[in-house]
Amino acid sequence: MLLCLMRYHKAIAITKPEADFLIDGPTASVGDCIVVEVFGKWYDVRRMNERELNHFVDDLQRSYMDDVTAGFLDPH
Repeated sequence: MLLCLMRYHKAIAITKPEADFLIDGPTASVGDCIVVEVFGKWYDVRRMNERELNHFVDDLQRSYMDDVTAGFLDPH
């Protein structure tokens, strides 16, 4: 049995219109980044510093590659 756990992150899943709203308006953020889009999914990352953001994106990519390897997703 394959079990992949992703550590807790402060990122919040949002929609594209919500991301556009955050990008277009004056928004306070801990780091330089306000929103992140990874594989078509948007996340509010205003509460994350650079180190936390890097770990979050790494975990998302690792989870995606695990799904590809397991045959759940087609990378093309």
